Order: sequence, then structure tokens, then C-alpha cells
Amino acid sequence: MRSMDDSCCICGLLLAADDSDFPQWCKDIRALCRVGSKPTLSDIGYIDNDTMPFNLPIPLHGFKRFCYRRSPTETDDFCYPFHAACWTLLQDNDSEKLLNNNVETLFNIFESFHYDRNSRSLRWGHDYYFEDILDSCSGEEDIIAANKADLAILADPFHFSFQEEGVRKRRQKPFGLLSSCSSWLMMRRKGAIPIFVSSTGIIYSLKSWYYQRKISGLTIAIAVIGSMAYIYCRNPHVINDCPIHSGLLSLPPEILESVMCNLDFRDVDHLLKASARLYRRYSGDTRNLPSSFWESRFWAHGETSFARSIRPLSYSWTDWFFTVKSELRKGSNEMNLRNRKRIWKLGADLIALVCAIEEPDRVLHGDIVTLLLGQIRGPVASCLALKYDFEGCQELTQIYMPFGNRSLSQLRTITPSHVLISNRRLISGLTFTFNDGESVDAGYVMGRRRAHVDSMLSPKFLWLVSSPLGFEAITLDVYPQQFLDGSASRHGKKLAVARWALENLKGSIRIVRICIEIPEHESLDYILWTPPYPLSTPSMCKGDIAALYGLQRESFAPASTICIKPENGLLIAIKVYSPLGYCAGITSIQFIYDTGLESTWGSVDEDAASLTFFLDGAEQVVKVTVYKIDSLVCHLQFTTNLHRTSDFFPQLPVNSNISLECADYKALNSGYIIGFCGCFVESSKQLKCFGVIATTRAVFSTSPWLPPNDYTSISYAESRPREMPLGGIRNLGQQQSRLLLEKKYQSVQASINPVMSKYRRADQVTGLLFRSNHDRSHPDLLGQWTGLGETYNLGEDEQILGLEVTTIKPRYKLMARPLSQVEGITVVTNLMRITWRKGVCTQELAGLDQGKRGITEVLWDFNAIFDRVQCSYQ
Repeated sequence: MRSMDDSCCICGLLLAADDSDFPQWCKDIRALCRVGSKPTLSDIGYIDNDTMPFNLPIPLHGFKRFCYRRSPTETDDFCYPFHAACWTLLQDNDSEKLLNNNVETLFNIFESFHYDRNSRSLRWGHDYYFEDILDSCSGEEDIIAANKADLAILADPFHFSFQEEGVRKRRQKPFGLLSSCSSWLMMRRKGAIPIFVSSTGIIYSLKSWYYQRKISGLTIAIAVIGSMAYIYCRNPHVINDCPIHSGLLSLPPEILESVMCNLDFRDVDHLLKASARLYRRYSGDTRNLPSSFWESRFWAHGETSFARSIRPLSYSWTDWFFTVKSELRKGSNEMNLRNRKRIWKLGADLIALVCAIEEPDRVLHGDIVTLLLGQIRGPVASCLALKYDFEGCQELTQIYMPFGNRSLSQLRTITPSHVLISNRRLISGLTFTFNDGESVDAGYVMGRRRAHVDSMLSPKFLWLVSSPLGFEAITLDVYPQQFLDGSASRHGKKLAVARWALENLKGSIRIVRICIEIPEHESLDYILWTPPYPLSTPSMCKGDIAALYGLQRESFAPASTICIKPENGLLIAIKVYSPLGYCAGITSIQFIYDTGLESTWGSVDEDAASLTFFLDGAEQVVKVTVYKIDSLVCHLQFTTNLHRTSDFFPQLPVNSNISLECADYKALNSGYIIGFCGCFVESSKQLKCFGVIATTRAVFSTSPWLPPNDYTSISYAESRPREMPLGGIRNLGQQQSRLLLEKKYQSVQASINPVMSKYRRADQVTGLLFRSNHDRSHPDLLGQWTGLGETYNLGEDEQILGLEVTTIKPRYKLMARPLSQVEGITVVTNLMRITWRKGVCTQELAGLDQGKRGITEVLWDFNAIFDRVQCSYQ
């Protein structure tokens, strides 16, 4: 594993030192530097081992040394470096030559991005399109994964080996028509020609697309929606417009060719397959499409535009298109082309952002101010992570726009202006229109937009949709479900929703962070939530509400909920996950249903161990006790309507110096708790600011909690000699389960690890479930419950006499040699020996010499890595 180097500001791949073994294109470096007070583009330089490693030639100044800027507080000479090859591709992509005159704008764009110290790169807010070159994309670690991958990932986007002579003609087989399929329906609308529609979900479909062109007074509009395409023909000199039965070929050929030039090849291919006339026109071969169509594949926004400048002279546009497509799928130039295509898309994003910033109609409205978080009153929906400010994330401009004597109760509508960044359409400004017809602009507004008012009623609520990149959408009164559904289908980025009441509030607006000034808030009315927005108002203590507002001021930290879903079945268990470490808190909670379905809140990581509280079908949680430090949830305890109380999840520490705050949440009036709410902080994934959702009103009380002087979480085993912690010299934390074999058990079931994980192998035994005759709904759990194995039913006269364990070392090697984990386990009765090992349950008769001493107690200590099982006998 090689050491990490700094990464290119454009493509995210590493910038290699001049004496390294990496490809030359990774070593040729250019950068945007500030020389004096002016941003300047360097010529090609290199990296060495100097404390300021970037040695770059600056026009009119000669060679100068720079460092990569990691913090806005750095005063040394700094630069934003990138591969010379990436800059060349960026210029090729810049058909309007914007970059030559807007170097300072591009410099400011780089300066506004967050620098990630872990990956040593600027973070755009997207994944650098690494899915184009990696088999899988690993989220936040994508840059590290790419820079540690095989050298093939670093394929030169300018080095290719194509045959110059004897170009192979890649002929397509004549395609068959779809018109013979009995499922095609012909649909008619006035003024529209339906191309095709499938009632049975035929695999051919067209992307949503719209094209309109005027030629000789004839307006041609083609709308392609899903698997249906309509052509609208309107001529002001013809009363009945175009006759429906005239078909596609009634259009002038130049219009039809212009339409096809604006579609992807796959869409045109599907279009031709749906039309017998088009099939005959082009003789069943897409290669017979006009040459203008094939050249359009390489236009600035064409599907293979990235390969236009590298076309060999001996290739026609047609042959070159099919060659590129074939090489991208599987060819000797596959990785080079894929990397070039990826960088081309990144360049298009940068150029689009420069265009938006330099748009002449883009005007900044409002007073520029500098306010600290403590000076901001009222709720804040934030997309910035201020805790990373010292690492390079800057809020470059704060805008304050007062509404004067108006209040938001006089508001009629809000119209957003947008900017395109990282292929996302984000809000850059807002226009507020009031009952008197006057408008107030805030932020970057594209010209003067007159809002269309559909209703005489003033809106009551403003819904904000945000992501880590910025604000994505707003709606008035109506929940933005349509936008959320569409966003989920387009990309997998995180979204959050906030609902702000607009009635009787004096208002102002700040961009980029949006907030409305109101008096002190002690409710959750203005909190940002991960969808779905909670239908019932959660209950949360005031300290946690204040802490949650504080988190959302500082970073993109939406709250979220988990609720019981009756449609999933009956709730039979609540699982709590606690990560490795001392007092490490909670990273996830799961609801388990009798149907086998699960719903998860938070993230179930391989570094976490699970603790489970079982319920029967009629049992409900009526009280939750939270033990916390400030807003960090350290332990939870559940109480049901059957007066059963769970253990502490995770278990309380054996440290009398730890002081916790205790918060009790109770449902009133025979109600019960149906869900939880809180915030999982992204950096630590720990649960903070816990609250509950109940069927009736829930009340809470808080008090300090100090452990008694004689408290210890292993008081039942004080006579045991002190064991090595489960982690060796490292305190990784540990959970403990205890089983007293005082009652008669009816069955024993193994808990099996279902899949291989970082530390454990598949089919390892992780615990045992003991069910008794009088209470089968509440099994006694020894160890963890990770997956259900086979069950052994004990006979009426059968008694458990002993427990035997086979161990194995963890998959991930740690320096804790005496420690191990359970691989298999054997339950010994007076009649049988039942063994669970490697996913198989075997049974054999017990030997005649089986000891008569019976087992009385079993202690199972565990965490995500290790197990320790100890038995006590009579």
C-alpha cells in the first residue's frame, strides 16, 4: 500500500512526484496560484520532496514553489494543482473559451470547496464520477480507493492505440420491427402523432426529452416521455394543423434529422425500430443514418464528445462512434477512454458553474454581513459544515435581507433562482412576493422574476429541501414529495426536509445558509428532517432541542426518525448497536418483526455489537430511559406495559467517575411509544439528541445520574478473577450477557452470523436463545442475535448439564493473542450432545460417563471482534 499524495483539483486522482514510478501524465502538473493579488495559471511543473513540493513555472516570474492550500488561514504561497492533461481536456470542453477570461472565477470556485484531510483532496460534493473507473464506489472513501487501486485506474486519458489502416466495419445486424408485437397500442391526441407505446413494458424506451424548432412558420415540438413520444405540429396558416395520419415522414427531412441529432443513439435506435417507414428509409441499418447524425455524436454535449479531438484521420464519424462504444465496453483502450470520459464530465460541471457565476443577469441582492453563529436567532437550515472551516470550507458571503415592515404572514409566494453545480440544480437566491405586489430579492437572483400567484390565500408553511451541496427545492404548504421521488430516481445523494411556519413571523433571509428570524424556539417545528417528515410531533427535552438546533447550525445534520410499521407485522424485538470503544454510544437501532422484516435507523457497521430486547405480540413500549452526556446518547433502557424492563443498552460502564444525565420519556393516557427520533452525526455516526414519538402525549423528566459506590456491571461475578479486557491493552469496550439455568427450558436455538464480515466468518455461532415452556415470547439470549440457526427441542425429562465452546481467531488480525471468538458451541444434556458449527447442527447420544454436576450459570462477554464464554457448575 503506497502513501497518499495530494489529489488533482479537477479529477481527484493523485498528483505524483517527479521521481515516482507512476505514469508521466500524473507527474505533469499545472496549478492556479495567487501571485501578488492576482490568480495566475502556471505552466507545466513538477512535484518533489521539498516542504513546498509544487515547483511551477509562472509566466514572467520563472519557477516558484507552492504548497497545496488546506486551510483559508494559511499565509504561505499556495496553489490549487491539477494534471496538465486535465487542464487540456477542460479547455477542449470549453467551446465558448470562457476559461481564458475567467481564471479568477475558477480560482474562487476551488477556494470555496472543502478540503478533506483524509483523502487530501478538494471535495466537490460528488464522487468525482469514480463509478466510471472503479468496480464499486465506496462513498466517502472513493478518492482513497481510487488512488490505492491498481495502476490501470491511472490510465492516461491521452494515450491510445487505434489501427490507422484497414478500419473494421462494425456492421449491425438488420434490426427487427416492433410494430408486429400485439401489445403496441396506438394512441391519438388532437394535434399529436403518437410514435409508440407499450402496454406490457417492452424493454425499448426513450428518455424524457423535449425538442422544439420553427422552420418556415411551422412549429414542430417533440416530447418524449417514458416510453411514449408525441410530435406536435402547428402551422398558423393551416386550421387543422398537421393531419394525424400523415406520420413521421410527412415532416421535412431536415427537421427529422435535426430531431435525431438531439437524441442519444440508443433513443434513435429505438425510434427506428418502432416505425416501419423509418425502417425502410434506412434499410434496417443505423449506419445508413445521415453523416450529420454521426458527427452530432461528438458535439459539445454529445454522448461521445470526449473523443472528438482524438479521432484518427482514417476513421469516418460513423466508424469512430462504433469504435469508441466498442472500446468502452471491452477493448485495449477501455480504461483510457473511461478515464477520459470521466474527466470530460467533470470539466463540463466546472464550465457550467463558471457560466452560471458569470451570467450577466445574475445579480447579488442583499446586504453583505459577517455574523457569528451565536448572533443568528431563529432556525437555520444549513448545508455547510462549519466545523471544517479550519480545513478549508468557507462561507464566502453572508447576505442579510430585511423585509422592512412586512411580515411573512403577508407573503404570497416565493420564487427560487438556481445554479447548476456538480450536476445538481441548487437554489442560489429567492424572490419574495407580498400581498401588495411588491417583491424582495435575496441572494443571487437571475433577473427580475415575476411570480405567478395561483391563490388569494397566503401560504402558511415553507418546505425546504437541502443536501450537503446546498438547497435543492422549496415548496409552499405542499409537502415536496414529487421532488423527493424524482431525486431518489436521479441520484443517491442525501436529502433533508424542514417545515417552517410563516404566520406572524418577522422575516429576513440569509444566503447560503437560510434562516428566518423568530423569537426563542423551544420546539422542533423548524428542525431539518431526513424524509419522511414526521407526521406526529416528537417529544424531546429542551436541552436536546437546543443542541439539535446547534448541530444544524454547524453542519448538514438532519434529524431522522424510526417508527413501528404495522404493515411489516408484529414487533418482536428491538436491537441496539454499540461500536467498539469505551462509552462509545449507539450507532443504530433496529425494529424486528415477526414476518422477518427489519427496519434500521442509523448505520449497522462491522465495528458494532448488538444487544436485543424481545417483545411479544401484545407488548408495547411505554417508557424509555436515556442516559446521556450532554446530547450524546450513551445508554437506553426500555419499559413495557407488562412492567418488563430491559437491561442497559449498551451496558453501563464500571467507572464511578462517569456522571450521566438521565431523561425519562413516558406515554400518557394509556398510550405507548411507537418511534424514536434523533440525529446521527455523520463524522462519528453516534446518536445524539434523542426523543420519542408516542400515540398520545409524551412527557419527560430529567435528573443527574451517578453510579452507586458499590456499583459494578458484573456484580454477579465478583468472585471471578479479573480478566483481560476484550481488546487486550486497548479498551474496545465489551458487553456481557448472563444466563442462570434455574428454570426448565423447552428449546435451544443458535444465533448464526449470516454473512462474512470484517471480523467474523459466515456461519459462526454468535449466541444462543433459550425458550421456556411458560414464556416462549421472551427468550433468554446469551451472546448476540445476528441470524437464526437451527432449533433443538428438549425432551420432558431432558436437562442441560454443560456447555462446550470451540474458538477461532478473528479474520482481522489484532495484537491480542490470548483473545478469540466463538466458532461453534455444544450444548450437553443428560441425553444428547447438540453441536452448532459451520452452519450445521449435529446431534449425538451423550456418553455414559457424562458428569452428574449440572451447569448453573453462563457468562458470555463480547464485542464486535471477540467473545469469552465462562461456565459455573454446581
